[in-house]
Amino acid sequence: MNVEKPNQNDIDSIYNLINSIQYEEKSLFHRSKSDIYRNLSSFIVSRNNDGEVIGCVSVYTHSKCTGEIRTLVVDKNYRGLSIGYSLVKQSIFMCSQEFKFNTIWVDTQRPKSYVKLGFRACSRWKMPKKILLTKLIWILRQPFSKWYPSLTGSFTPMYTKLKRPELRSL
Repeated sequence: MNVEKPNQNDIDSIYNLINSIQYEEKSLFHRSKSDIYRNLSSFIVSRNNDGEVIGCVSVYTHSKCTGEIRTLVVDKNYRGLSIGYSLVKQSIFMCSQEFKFNTIWVDTQRPKSYVKLGFRACSRWKMPKKILLTKLIWILRQPFSKWYPSLTGSFTPMYTKLKRPELRSL
């Protein structure tokens, strides 16, 4: 399995992967092809040995120092092989090295997986207001059926502070 940045030829595969499970996964929001195209550089994909996209994750930029892991998806046939874990680890590396974020946020229904990666849970109401407002706007742009789980707290907001050597000297 390879974890890497996608190219434009992967847009349809990412879109199809997201759509193939968006109705079974309450936590997954709709992403249009044009949205994937505009944000392709924020995606990471996992490929099987035949080169097919079998997983993806995206990183959303809230500010120059804060990002969020979004749209973590693994094909049903490849779950349980630590592909999601590899995608999240690579997205954390990307947040640290490429985007130079200090903090990464995630909303998840599987908080134990993120604790292993150094994330800590917090109250939704203790999130920075800009992030909370951005999330609310994103929720309201989704189909109505996606609103309820997001707004009723079935997700655990989590964050981690990145430890980069250049930040220690500040």
